[in-house]
Amino acid sequence: SGRDQHWQIHFVNSQGKQTSNDFTLPINKHGEAVNIRQFKKEVAKHFNIRGEFHFHSHTHEFVDENDIASTYTRDNPILGIQIPNKAHKQYTFALRSVPSTNVKHTHSIRYNVRSAFCELIDNSIQYTLGITPRKIQIQIKNPFAPSGVVEFFDNGVGMTGNQLKKFCTLAEKGFKEDSKAEYVLDDEEPTVLEYLNECTKNDILNYIPEMFSSFLSKWGVGAKNALDKLGNRQKVLSKVANEDALNSVELRRDNEEWTVKTSQQLVEPERDIKAHYTKMIVEELDGFTEWEGDTTREQELLETLEHIYYFYLNDWLPFVERVFTLCRQHELCRNKMKMHAKRPIHIKQTSRFCEVTIKMNGTMLRRNHLMELHKKACSVFPVYISYSLPAEELGHHINTVADSKGKYIKYVVIGFVFYFPFQDTESFPKDASRFEYYWLGRLLPEESLVPHFMSEGNCRKVRELFVRRTRGIFFLNRGFLPTPEKDRLSPDDSTRLKDQFED
Repeated sequence: SGRDQHWQIHFVNSQGKQTSNDFTLPINKHGEAVNIRQFKKEVAKHFNIRGEFHFHSHTHEFVDENDIASTYTRDNPILGIQIPNKAHKQYTFALRSVPSTNVKHTHSIRYNVRSAFCELIDNSIQYTLGITPRKIQIQIKNPFAPSGVVEFFDNGVGMTGNQLKKFCTLAEKGFKEDSKAEYVLDDEEPTVLEYLNECTKNDILNYIPEMFSSFLSKWGVGAKNALDKLGNRQKVLSKVANEDALNSVELRRDNEEWTVKTSQQLVEPERDIKAHYTKMIVEELDGFTEWEGDTTREQELLETLEHIYYFYLNDWLPFVERVFTLCRQHELCRNKMKMHAKRPIHIKQTSRFCEVTIKMNGTMLRRNHLMELHKKACSVFPVYISYSLPAEELGHHINTVADSKGKYIKYVVIGFVFYFPFQDTESFPKDASRFEYYWLGRLLPEESLVPHFMSEGNCRKVRELFVRRTRGIFFLNRGFLPTPEKDRLSPDDSTRLKDQFED
């Protein structure tokens, strides 16, 4: 985008194994490395170089220290090191773009109002986990007027004064996930691909509750950036249970300058001591200018949020029950998966899941469109895929897992491929996409990866006409990471999933 960015440097050896700690190399808008001294220091430390040295490109041409950014490319991640009077060494490193600590410069090209709302809703869903009932309320008032206000409220666990201060620190993660999380393994597990057998059914039923663990905020643009996207002035009020203080912070942006003001006030002990909640208020709205005054965009946003959070609003149980009802009715599926023709499948409800209530301008989000969409499907084929990779080769996980050394990250895909028959006319839902990917139960609205086995050109034994009548719903676990906007998978994870589909 031509704005400031940071690149994350990974030291790797010839086998691709990480060999030392990462560090961040800021790159300014002119493409110049602004922390080159630290970069050279880390390189010298890595190779135990005590004297002078310089860099050269893969063609052995001299590279100016401030020109590293333009020398490196994804196709050629090689940087040579020349030590005077010694043979040159090859130094390999990988660069990964990470958010800048300057809130004004973290808005990527695809970051928009929807991304901002989703980031804040993700936070609310995560921090209301285990609370019954879970409530999230959103109010948009006059988004195109100078007096416009957006308010977010949830009955989550709230933030203490210290946590709220951390919340106000840019580029500061509020947590690191426990290394004992279900997707973090001590040992490598073999790749598993199951379909049309009894194991497929059992593995799906056992694992699908993990897909709704609500850990949605482990990766993203951050609540501070989301608030900033919507308006110039924000106020956050938060209270935790059994404390007599209501903590608040006001943030105001004037061009590039930020001011932060924190405060605390006592609540009435007898009436409010048990309350817990967080409320965010955004004023001086400027994020809605991209809507160009089109008031219908508000309705579109509501419908989009209903789609993205469908399974949190409607529960996943009815959908899974519908899937296995179709399996039971289809002779091939029923026999292969050893299901009784008349006996319904028993799905054990998990106590970890509780529906989320979201109101937007007083309207409750609840549209049950996904069940309607698949009413005309005559059969469905479940798929279960899992594979594991060394955590130390996955740089993005090092920042989100407390202790990833020697661990493996488990990737799980649960897929349901629906078939829509010809019934006097084509029954495939009009205007519906052929694939949808749900990361932790929430839709990645712009993910467009075509599974190899659903690509018309790759199914040699099946006529393309029949392939076009299929629609896939895929659930992804916490092992996968989306882009910061959480609208699609990260490029690395998308490539790895594509390879697994092809296998």
